[in-house]
Amino acid sequence: IGLSHDFAKYTEYFQKQLRGERVKKELARHAFLSALMGSWLVKKELNDDLLTTIALLCIDSHHTGLKNLDTYRGLRNKATQAVVIKQLDSMKANLDRISKEMGEIGVPYVKEFITGYESCIEEIEKSVHKVIRKINFGMNEEDAWGSYLTTLLLFSSLIDADRRDAAMVSVSNSHFHLSREIVLRFKQQKFEAVETKPIINMRNELFSIVDKRLDELLKENNLPNLMTLTAPTGSGKTLLGFYTALRLCEKVSKEHGVSPRIIYCLPYITIVDQTHTTIHNALSIWVGRNPEVDLLLKHHHLSLPEIVNGESPLDKALLMTESWDSKVIVSTFEQLVRTVINRDTASIRRFHNIANSIIILDEVQAFPLEYMGLIRSLLTNLAEKLNIKIILMSATIPLLFKGKNSLELVPNSERLYTKLDRYTLYPSISSTIDVQNFVDEIFLRSWDFKSSVLIVLNKIETSKLVYNRIV
Repeated sequence: IGLSHDFAKYTEYFQKQLRGERVKKELARHAFLSALMGSWLVKKELNDDLLTTIALLCIDSHHTGLKNLDTYRGLRNKATQAVVIKQLDSMKANLDRISKEMGEIGVPYVKEFITGYESCIEEIEKSVHKVIRKINFGMNEEDAWGSYLTTLLLFSSLIDADRRDAAMVSVSNSHFHLSREIVLRFKQQKFEAVETKPIINMRNELFSIVDKRLDELLKENNLPNLMTLTAPTGSGKTLLGFYTALRLCEKVSKEHGVSPRIIYCLPYITIVDQTHTTIHNALSIWVGRNPEVDLLLKHHHLSLPEIVNGESPLDKALLMTESWDSKVIVSTFEQLVRTVINRDTASIRRFHNIANSIIILDEVQAFPLEYMGLIRSLLTNLAEKLNIKIILMSATIPLLFKGKNSLELVPNSERLYTKLDRYTLYPSISSTIDVQNFVDEIFLRSWDFKSSVLIVLNKIETSKLVYNRIV
């Protein structure tokens, strides 16, 4: 896919455009004819209908965003349009040279493709139609996820490599090995002198419980793909989740010689900023300086890439932000979901960099209820098919994320809640009521006018209505 995605730039029309000459836009376009060549190459090398189809889809989409597969139902008609035939004819004039140059970079079958174009298109079309039929009538959910994630993985790899090549920016070569000592040293410096309080004792107890649990699981080599970490608010889950991910990094690094990425996602920008600050401070102590963008990256729609001491050129910082090419990424749920459920090149571009990673989802209960089923299926398939370990954290893990496919890192976590001064909610309204009756319920029946009362509402509009009703 990578070697053939610009194949049709060999046409005289594209070459004239490069020299600044005026050429009809449709004749200078190269994606579709390149896609046909790439899919033919995959067909010849692998004889796999699905991968042949994915190659066609990826190359043809690499400047536009991922297209719908139904676009290729009439592939033969599109492939024999006058514009495409003109492009093909222009390449025949230099066929020997083109074939020789493509052969030098490992792309065979060029002459076979150009001289036997119609029969090649027929073979490609057969593969595409087989895949479309299977998707529509005979593909189960597991295979559908596999096909979808494979497409994203290859498409992401192509567009990221293409953008880097155009910008002349290489892949990050950071060989920094992530270690649990990052958190241990930070805790030692920041909390060692803190006066012992019940909340500190509980945090230390929770830390020891999870650390011991990880010892057992790593020793037995029995880590599941999905893990939950359930603990009360304020119990130190941010550092504990990061520490858990670091321990997994150590294991992978020991076995494979390289640390995986850690991707820490949260629902809201404010806590993304807070979490980034905590991890930034921990890494600063560990490396002895402010971490650069290839070590730590914050990414949400309002964030800008950080340039440390003027050492990171802006183009490199932007490129690494867009592709998540850092060791530790702190981002939002939205950015993660956009990476996986999307057709836009800007978002899918970073997809290949979440493969083999460790993902932390903090405050996982904040996912909208209507998306919970999709998110669970998405996470399960990401973990299984892309070798990802996922840690779900919350004080209230949704039941949908618990069960045989996940493992709780805090056994009997309920007892931790009894050590804190907690509030219990007792619902007293059994049916839907309007604002007027809601206020009447509070002031006429629920409040004794002696103690304080707090009214919590979920919309500004509703807050105004209640306020106006009160005054």
